[in-house]
Amino acid sequence: RPGSSLDGHVKDLLEEYAVRSGKITLVRIDPDKDAAEVELMAKRLNLNSFQVNSVIFETGGKTKQVTHGEIEEREPSANPLMPSKAPPKFKGEEAFTSAILNLTEGKPPLVFFTSGHGEKEFEGADRMAVSELVKLLRRENFTVQKLATLLEGDIPAQADALVIASPRQRFLPAETDKMDAYLKRGGKLLVLLDPLSDSGLEPLLSKWGVEADNNMVLDPVRRLSGAGPTTLVVDGFGVHPVTAKLKGSAVLLSLARSVRPAPDARDSAVTLLAASKEAWCETDMMIKQALFDP
Repeated sequence: RPGSSLDGHVKDLLEEYAVRSGKITLVRIDPDKDAAEVELMAKRLNLNSFQVNSVIFETGGKTKQVTHGEIEEREPSANPLMPSKAPPKFKGEEAFTSAILNLTEGKPPLVFFTSGHGEKEFEGADRMAVSELVKLLRRENFTVQKLATLLEGDIPAQADALVIASPRQRFLPAETDKMDAYLKRGGKLLVLLDPLSDSGLEPLLSKWGVEADNNMVLDPVRRLSGAGPTTLVVDGFGVHPVTAKLKGSAVLLSLARSVRPAPDARDSAVTLLAASKEAWCETDMMIKQALFDP
């Protein structure tokens, strides 16, 4: 919007891109004055939703939306419940260059979510679904599809990643064998396990350097103020690209299961988040009072 905090910075930077490239055409739409044009653009670009004060890149039928929050980055607060008072940083060049490369560098990444084991809903309004994650991935020009591992043959060779989101029923050995073969080919696997659930994936994870204990973590020290010991606040992270941007911030975990490097993992496994030294794990959630019992 004209007059917004980013208006001048974004306009100047985009004009510089256009001059230096010679291949970029700029079109500006005022969402207040040109509401009809905004609606037509959304239909033409097949955008289910978009935010005002955003920049949309388009080429060859593909689009990439860069939102206000990606252009202006705020420093994380020391207190996760209070906003930071530090002035925001302008990240336009980084965000715009990433968007252009995303649209122009070959095929989009392909991510499969497994189905058939009571996993989180792929799409829908259920607040426990992973639909918001799927929307974000598609906004980043990822191709996201379901995969019924029980019905399919091998995990598709073109899969850039396979996600298992909170299964409630066991995977069969025939399925985990397919995953093992996929990982040996250089595949990537993201496993999200609920506490006190038997997924059938534990032997596969152990083979690849991760022990997933069937329990629930309780932490009397690193917990959300006013909440029970099962709602953890973690503000210390392992050194890894996955956690690089989390430095200085905190992660809230409601109902967490412990995972740890397997004894023979050596340097192949990295702990990303850790509870305090006073934390322990419970295997029986029918007890009336949670107390550490050696």
